[in-house]
Amino acid sequence: MSAFSAAALTPNGRGAVATIRLQGDWSALETSGVFRTSRGVSASTAPVGRVLLAHWGPPPGEDVVLCRSDKHVLDVHCHGGQAAVARILADAAAAGGEVRTAKELVKQSAGLFEAECLDVLSRACTLRTAEILLEQASGTLRDQVQRLIDGRDLSKLDEILHWSEFGRHLTAPWRVVLTGAPNVGKSSLINRLVGFERSIVNPTPGTTRDVVTAEAALDGWPICFEDTAGLRSGAAALEQEGIDRARARLEQADLVLIVVDVSQGLSDADRALCAQYPEALLVGNKCDLAPTDAATLRMARSVSCVTGVGLEDLTAAIVDRLVPEVPESGTAVPVSERQIRLLQAAFADNDIAPLFDLLGSNAEAKQTPDA
Repeated sequence: MSAFSAAALTPNGRGAVATIRLQGDWSALETSGVFRTSRGVSASTAPVGRVLLAHWGPPPGEDVVLCRSDKHVLDVHCHGGQAAVARILADAAAAGGEVRTAKELVKQSAGLFEAECLDVLSRACTLRTAEILLEQASGTLRDQVQRLIDGRDLSKLDEILHWSEFGRHLTAPWRVVLTGAPNVGKSSLINRLVGFERSIVNPTPGTTRDVVTAEAALDGWPICFEDTAGLRSGAAALEQEGIDRARARLEQADLVLIVVDVSQGLSDADRALCAQYPEALLVGNKCDLAPTDAATLRMARSVSCVTGVGLEDLTAAIVDRLVPEVPESGTAVPVSERQIRLLQAAFADNDIAPLFDLLGSNAEAKQTPDA
């Protein structure tokens, strides 16, 4: 068994600073000269919490900041590039350390539940979702479930399960799929919504053939917009493949935007789409042109991708549909599929046992015997 473990705590990708945690007996790294503190202070004997400047590896090496966060835990803060992280992890492995994922490392010391919460926190892509995930990782969810266990009362499980779908989307963006006939402005609209030129805009029907995705944050919520092929009959084989893919994505969407050209009015195909997806938002694009159908204007949310008119109201409507309610601070929100599955099992069977599995050994240790 390895004397120590090493794991990158920061998520994959480039950043200003990355953190690698060494856990266990990592003193061999220091005694072998892999890193040296700038003042000659031994990191192995430095007080917990003391910050040390150091140099990692032979020249040119890496300038790092070290801090012992526990007796046998050393956090190494280095440049956020992937090369620096890879080098430090490789040196740890060469010294006999076991390179692990952050989730595995936390699970080893704190348990699976805490590892799950920290894992999803590391994958938060907006400050708003990170704030909610941090609250769960800091004990909100654990404390609420523990109270249910201690009180042998499962009546409030449904209050936690109420936020299951919301919890899933804290790390998996809501999916909004744009559909409609060719040349109604779907590609222009998605470019406007995400704020950059993601989709190709061209008057030729069938320009969009594959599903084009782009992620953005609206009001702090992560949303993946999907631009799909224009729906029409009589398309050639390649375009038809794009149409088939578009229909498949529509079935998986959290919200469908049916885009129509208000200067042309609703076609029979548009009406058929509205009937097929009654929960969709109808978006009337090209409102800067003279409308030919006043009824369409009344039914649809009018926008112009040329002038920007109506886009602010449309984004607000999208958020209202996707996130109709937000949990108050202190609300327990399940954040992983395992947590949701075990909560559902406890609720369905009126059985407290799955809650012990959810929290792990700490919950069992707190269990009080039945009178």
